[in-house]
Amino acid sequence: MIGENTVDESLEKLLGEKQYVIHQLMGTGMNRGDMLRLLIEEEEKASLVMAN
Repeated sequence: MIGENTVDESLEKLLGEKQYVIHQLMGTGMNRGDMLRLLIEEEEKASLVMAN
């Protein structure tokens, strides 16, 4: 179960039906905040590509 207004909920909303390839090595100790930051960066990159 994912709590409302949590990082997990934010990740779920951001991902939706999308799939991402993150061009960065990820350590096994990566926390959810780091993962969220990477996903946001990838979403921003994708938005820039679509705008051009």
